Order: sequence, then structure tokens, then C-alpha cells
Amino acid sequence: MSSPTSRGCAVNRSPVLAISVVACLGASTALALDVPRLGGHVNDYANLLSADSESRIGKRLAALEEDTGTQVVVLTIDTLEGEPLEEYSLRVAEKWALGRAEQDDGALLLIVKNDRKMRIEVGYGLEPTLTDIMSKRILDQILRPRFRAGDFDGGVWSAVEAIDGLVRGTSTLPPPDASSMPDDMPPRFFGVIWLLMLIPFVLVVVGTNPFQWFLYLFLIPFVYVGGLTAVAPWAAPFFVGGWIVGAPIVWSFFGRRRKRQPRGKRAGRSGTAWSSGGGWSSGGGFSSGGGFSGGGGSFGGGGSSSSW
Repeated sequence: MSSPTSRGCAVNRSPVLAISVVACLGASTALALDVPRLGGHVNDYANLLSADSESRIGKRLAALEEDTGTQVVVLTIDTLEGEPLEEYSLRVAEKWALGRAEQDDGALLLIVKNDRKMRIEVGYGLEPTLTDIMSKRILDQILRPRFRAGDFDGGVWSAVEAIDGLVRGTSTLPPPDASSMPDDMPPRFFGVIWLLMLIPFVLVVVGTNPFQWFLYLFLIPFVYVGGLTAVAPWAAPFFVGGWIVGAPIVWSFFGRRRKRQPRGKRAGRSGTAWSSGGGWSSGGGFSSGGGFSGGGGSFGGGGSSSSW
């Protein structure tokens, strides 16, 4: 049997615990950086741009939206206050709902002045045009060198020009360099993936196809490219040699095994279908009160990030 004193302590602890939980929840909510008001195509809250440059960039983006319907907005802030760049950028894009609801053709150029970070957030419908690779090239090859030189006006203007050109189909981006590839996806990665996909294709599809010898010759350049990107240029001829000699041997071996296998013991095919549907969309437009707002576009994390 517990004493009255212990029961009293238990009762007195409950309000304290509840208050602590509420305080913790409130603190975690307060840590999230506020999304600023959407005031136009250029929202320079970090005072990064000159007045003339802000006006010129705004007119260029307004013309792009009028001509194509694609809504691109620039946002500059001083600091993220510890919040991850990608999370904040997506949160802004969601609340502002840039782009048209049916086309999801919005984009956000976010520049964080004191943290020296930047990101291009791309709406679902614009991802085939303003791809992750293209976004990375704009950040690394256009914005980064100008920002490092202190030319913020020229950097943002050139980035907007590049985005405008991609949307209109008149892009004049500089040739790609090594820095324009995402850090976690070097060219060798694509070569390895290509070879891993090619092996089962050769064994199953080509080896059982009546046109296997045509495909055998047709795939030689692809084998060469796989060796070139997965290993090194000197390895490509060896890959081709291995293909020319090894593929017929493999087909012959598997062909004999299929002939020996009794018909009654062949495994029947079974198929299962897997589908996944999902998407994350922002709900409705965000009005700034000054007549400028998003059109209900949706975002899913497409784009790229960088720093200077």
C-alpha cells in the first residue's frame, strides 16, 4: 500500500510532465523557419540584389510566365537557422504553390546569403525540362563562380536566363564539366548499372531470341560504352572481346540445358503485379495580398542543391 505522500507526488508530477511535453512540442514547432510572404517573382529578403537588377529579373520572369505559363520565383534569405536546405526549400515551394495546378510547372531559386547555400526546387511537370542535372549545372557553372566573385546581380540574372532558355527550348548552357554531375552519381556509376542490366538481358532475352545473332552484333557498341564508363577507356576493347567470344559460349551452354530439361518439369511462369501510387502536392495557391500568388502547382523534391 502506497503512502499518501507518494500518491501526492505522483499526482503533482502529472501536470509538470504535461507542461514539459507541451513546452517541448512548442519548442520544436518554433524551430521551423517561417515561410516569408510571396510578393512577386523576386523576393529579396536578404538584400542581395540591387534595385535595378531586381526589377530586370522580375520583368524577365514575368515575361516567361506570360509567354509559357511557367512560374519561376527567386527567394533570398539571410540564414536557414539550422534547418536543412532541402526541407526548407520544399516547404516554401509547397506553401507558395508555384506553377499551374494542372501542369505543376513551377520552380523556386532559393539563395541563402550567410549560409552560402543555394537550391533550385522544381515542380513535377517541369522536371523533364529543368532536370536535376541541368539544375546542378546552373548552380555550379553559372551561380557559383559569380557568387564567389561577389557578383550576385550577374549570377542571378544569368541563372534566370538559363532557366528561361531551358523552358523555352533555346538553352545556351555552357558545356558540362565534372562538377555538374551530382556528387553521388559519377559517370562510372552509370557504366556499372548499364553492365548489370546488360548481363541478364543477354542471358535471358537475347539468348532465347530467334534474332539473337543480329542482336549479338547490334549490342557490340553498347558493350564498348559500358566498359568505357564502368572501368576506363583501355578496358573497353577487352569488354568487346569478351562479348564476342563469351556470349556464344554462354548461349550454347544454356541452350543445351534447356534441351535436356524434361517438358513436364519446366517451371511454370507466375506473375505478380506491383504498383505504387503516390505524390505529394501542395494544397492551393498562396496569396500575398498584393495580387501575386502561386497557381496551385505541386512539388516532390526535384531539383538540385549547391553552395559557394
